[in-house]
Amino acid sequence: MHITKVYVAVCVGDDADNAEIVRRCRAVGEQNNIEIGFQSYGSPSEMAEELRRESYRDSLHILVTETAGEANTAIEIRKTGFSGIIIEMSDTQSVGDIEKVFDAEVFNFVVRRKNSDSRFEEVLLKAIWEITKRQQKHIILTFGGDTRKIPLGDIVMFETENRMIKVTYGQESFLFRSTLDSLEERLGTEGFCRVQRSFLISIDRIRAYTKSAVTLDNGAQLPFGRLNKQTALAQIENWLTASAPSQEADK
Repeated sequence: MHITKVYVAVCVGDDADNAEIVRRCRAVGEQNNIEIGFQSYGSPSEMAEELRRESYRDSLHILVTETAGEANTAIEIRKTGFSGIIIEMSDTQSVGDIEKVFDAEVFNFVVRRKNSDSRFEEVLLKAIWEITKRQQKHIILTFGGDTRKIPLGDIVMFETENRMIKVTYGQESFLFRSTLDSLEERLGTEGFCRVQRSFLISIDRIRAYTKSAVTLDNGAQLPFGRLNKQTALAQIENWLTASAPSQEADK
């Protein structure tokens, strides 16, 4: 993950409940080398009031709160203009309450009785990964009146196709006019490498590689081109080494 600090607001009950969530968040941060800043609130109304301050609202990444009464906490928070990630916690398993929560675009709904440390870590890391994607750089591609603003982290690869370039990202693809040479020059410092004449791939989307080929996380297997092999292998190894989490916290 390419994010160094996350700001989390917590409002899940009394001081002891809030402290428990802060403990869990801090443990996840320490295990994954992510610094997490905290602010705890005793009530949703207190939290909502502070979120109405634009400067504070825009600096906050994740809000961990609980369903209150008619499951309207998240809805009230959205009314403040907060567009970040909300993780909702509750004892309720009522379909009606859960529907209201997701109407407010809650990122995840955690049932307390099933809320183990491992489950909370899974949800929090997914939220942090989503933040990373939102903050990362984009590339804007246009063809035939259609414009796509694509996060670089979503891109799996670029490939030549019938004198066009096809970008594959998520479950989608898009054809546009360009050259792999110009894309390589533009994205070479952003974790992309040319594995053969017709393919420019995202190193972060490599699932496995050998000295002869790479396997991407969408299942594509691409052999190295003869002229690209040594340069591509060096780029891959250098990028993965630079992106590896520091081991200082484990010492």
